[in-house]
Amino acid sequence: MPARWPIEQEKYLEDAWGEVSIPHIAKKLGRTVNAVKLKARKMGLKRHIHSGSYITLNQLFNALDISYNAFTLDRWRRHGFPLRHKKSVNMRYKIVYIKDFWAWAERHKMFIDFSRVEPLIFGPEPAWVKYKRKADWLAKPYRERRPWTPQEDAQFKAMLCAYRYTYRDISVALKRTEEALKRRFRDLKLKQRPLPADKSFWTPEQEAILEDLYYKGYIPEVMAEYIPKSALAIQRKVERLVAEGRFAPDRFREEKEPEKQKKPWGNYIFVSAGVSYKKVLPPEKWPLIEHFLASFCGLAMKADETGEKVDVNKFIKEYMQIYVKGSEEAAML
Repeated sequence: MPARWPIEQEKYLEDAWGEVSIPHIAKKLGRTVNAVKLKARKMGLKRHIHSGSYITLNQLFNALDISYNAFTLDRWRRHGFPLRHKKSVNMRYKIVYIKDFWAWAERHKMFIDFSRVEPLIFGPEPAWVKYKRKADWLAKPYRERRPWTPQEDAQFKAMLCAYRYTYRDISVALKRTEEALKRRFRDLKLKQRPLPADKSFWTPEQEAILEDLYYKGYIPEVMAEYIPKSALAIQRKVERLVAEGRFAPDRFREEKEPEKQKKPWGNYIFVSAGVSYKKVLPPEKWPLIEHFLASFCGLAMKADETGEKVDVNKFIKEYMQIYVKGSEEAAML
């Protein structure tokens, strides 16, 4: 056996390390397993199982902030999870190739809460992950189990007593699901009733918003912040569109240039306030709030293009100083 390693063998070892088993490398090079491991250590190559284009199953679950358990793994495998096995000398590992994971995750994006996943932890991410992470961040308040505060109860009662809000309006304002509101309604034994839900037909613009948010991984409660419909109505609409074959059940669609894709519905940020300002403000206040919304929308769109984060508190403070100038409108804002 030669004492020195030819350049060709060193290059093969570097390329194959982490991609094939150590015994295979040793056999290919005509060397012992220990000699291959020693040479890899001298070359500064990482531990074998942590090298290459894959990670172990435990590493994957830790990165996704998910407790490793047989129930979750069995559920994923029933949906085609690309689990593989790899042998390193005498050990057998469960591994997942990163590219296979991304392909599977795109078709099963609702299985994973990407707000809990550190950005770029697996290296470069597909474009769709950016939108799913945002959708999961917006869904957090609705998913969390948190006690009701006295302030929330007071706001809940005040909105009910106003007799101008639906359950959808209150849900968006309080960031609580409509079912949670109904349970609280019973717990507090309130007599007031919200307005009936919106029964109007869906417009093409609303369906365009629904389609885009659906494929980005939004839940119905968050969709209701952008569409003036209840979460239940949105869920039923989605189920109908899936049954008709108009929406893919796995929320997968080909995106040619998702980063530059034109939004067909325009500036839907105006709807996300939850409650129409024309319902709660007198007509003389409408021009001011419309100017405020237009200014904020422009800032948000610019931030979305540059990838920056909008400092809402700073924007409101500066807006009031420049435009409101301490007038009575400041109290309204």
